[in-house]
Amino acid sequence: MSGQQVGQLITAVDAVTGKLTSLAPFPRHKTVTVTRNGVELPDVKVKRDGTFSFSDTPPDWMTYPQYTVTYPGDARHVPGTATVMVELAG
Repeated sequence: MSGQQVGQLITAVDAVTGKLTSLAPFPRHKTVTVTRNGVELPDVKVKRDGTFSFSDTPPDWMTYPQYTVTYPGDARHVPGTATVMVELAG
């Protein structure tokens, strides 16, 4: 997963992107769950190549939002979780 890393100033979280890696394609209609500082956000669809992206507007510009993305796994892929923290400037 990638995004603006801590220490880089941004004005909005306009794109957090990630990629699940596997030699086997991912099933259609699978999603990852996303949280910001423990608060659930809408699920994000995973493309067959494992890529995903989402945008968000955090409610508090004075904190460092931490996004956690979780893939539940399926018949060919194990579950996984990744986290990224961003610094916002407003």
